[in-house]
Amino acid sequence: MTKHEPSAAGIGALDLYAPDGSCVATLMKQVAHRPIQIAVPGREREDWPRPQDTEQTAVYWPEPDKWFFPKTNTLQNRMDELINDEQQDKGGFYV
Repeated sequence: MTKHEPSAAGIGALDLYAPDGSCVATLMKQVAHRPIQIAVPGREREDWPRPQDTEQTAVYWPEPDKWFFPKTNTLQNRMDELINDEQQDKGGFYV
């Protein structure tokens, strides 16, 4: 019987970083058959993209009270890469 190594395919997490390196949100897919979710500090997780994230995903950086708007399709492409990668399931993206 062949022993298979655990695969990271189908799951992934992408931390979204502010310019100072602090994480302002995380996109995550923890189970292959479930939707991607966004986790923002101080808020409950939501399915992503949210209704307002049509072209850009709004993320808030509390220090110094600034909003960032990375392109939703760029984030989706990066998440797709992580989800489809059998070796890597974690990444980062500076907004």
